[in-house]
Amino acid sequence: MELYFHNRDTFPEFRRIFYNLGKRPPRRAPPVSCKANSFRSSNNKNFLIFVRVGGIDLSGSEKRPTGLAFLEGKRCLTATVFTDDEILEQCSRRKVSLIAIDAPLNFPKEGNLRLCDRILISRGLRVFPPTFGGMRKLTERGIRISSLLRSSGFNVIEVHPRTSGIVIFGTPDREKWLMRLKKAGFKISPSSDHEIDAILSALTAYLHLRGFTETVSGDGAIVVPGEASQRILLQTRCYSRKRQ
Repeated sequence: MELYFHNRDTFPEFRRIFYNLGKRPPRRAPPVSCKANSFRSSNNKNFLIFVRVGGIDLSGSEKRPTGLAFLEGKRCLTATVFTDDEILEQCSRRKVSLIAIDAPLNFPKEGNLRLCDRILISRGLRVFPPTFGGMRKLTERGIRISSLLRSSGFNVIEVHPRTSGIVIFGTPDREKWLMRLKKAGFKISPSSDHEIDAILSALTAYLHLRGFTETVSGDGAIVVPGEASQRILLQTRCYSRKRQ
């Protein structure tokens, strides 16, 4: 009968005891993993399960930088691009399960604010109307990019990284977000605020796959982290697999 031992901290001591008894020591338990482009839930929700997700901090123009982030376990790859084609190329290369976009993905049916925007504002969160000034261009591009991604087979959600940061870390300060994430073992090295916001978008996508988010609906839908999100992201170990 094969024995598996899960506690990595006491595993060496446990093996020594078996050797002293002249018996075969147990094997280390194999890591829990997922396919590169799929997600499998775990009964133990205190573990960060390997899954690839993407985050996009979209700009309103192809002349301005757009931040990208791709989360694989606790390793996050970031990039800055400009054009729609570059966004599609990067997402296609990563084979992500879900992409979270920091941009409105639809206009309100009437007025300047969607119901989902009003709900977040009523909670004291800062959300800009999709129809005002530069936000109109951002919304138009968000609609276009989300349509292109969906037609390419990707699942897409709308997120708001500032709200995600406030819910997870209790502050809108990006530097504190990075400090907490690095302390929790995340391998991140963003080069701009755009990439930081993309990281928070990707983290929200991960939480959404795990079922630790709230979808604020009404004339659109914005996905925000739930109450348990800080525990899941900052106080968990990560089961990952070797890169293919």
